[in-house]
Amino acid sequence: MSTSANKDTPLQTPLGRVRGLGSAKSGAHHWIYQRLTAVLLIPLMLCLVATLVTLPSLEHGEAAAYAAQPLVALTLFFTMAAMLYHAKLGLTVVIEDYVHCACVRIGMLVAVKILAVIAISAVSLALIKLVIAG
Repeated sequence: MSTSANKDTPLQTPLGRVRGLGSAKSGAHHWIYQRLTAVLLIPLMLCLVATLVTLPSLEHGEAAAYAAQPLVALTLFFTMAAMLYHAKLGLTVVIEDYVHCACVRIGMLVAVKILAVIAISAVSLALIKLVIAG
């Protein structure tokens, strides 16, 4: 007995067989990274807020001197990197879901990636300058 269903891949859903698409096999990693960065940002942001509250004044010189400490600079870098990556992931989902014109969608996705790279580069250079200049 041979049926047409036996010729199809056994793991496809009926709708997938009709459309000929099957599973997209992607998206779970994006969701996991979004949640991981959100959880990681909780203690990092609490640390940042606690630091800002405990500074005697928020004058530029004092804040720069505090941020110039290597451990503080490293913590600031990880906070900004996690925040920018989290924002990039979120904006990517919003653009993919709500921008329907393919040309505009691709342009916006490229722009988000470029802006994320520029922002993390600026943060890195600023923190390196602070640590070196001391």
